[in-house]
Amino acid sequence: MHEFQNGTLKSSSGDKVSSKKQAIAIGISEAKQKGLKVPKKGIPNPPNPVFTAGFFRSKK
Repeated sequence: MHEFQNGTLKSSSGDKVSSKKQAIAIGISEAKQKGLKVPKKGIPNPPNPVFTAGFFRSKK
């Protein structure tokens, strides 16, 4: 992200990256190449059970 913000991030074709989404995709790709754990796309964090169990229901 630092390279993107500084304007020095380049794609594989050598063109300057102009999209934040493209910069994130490049960062994830580089992380995978280094063998780091990367979360899968589209899997949200599990909900907090305290909030889903009716924690804020009004008490009578």
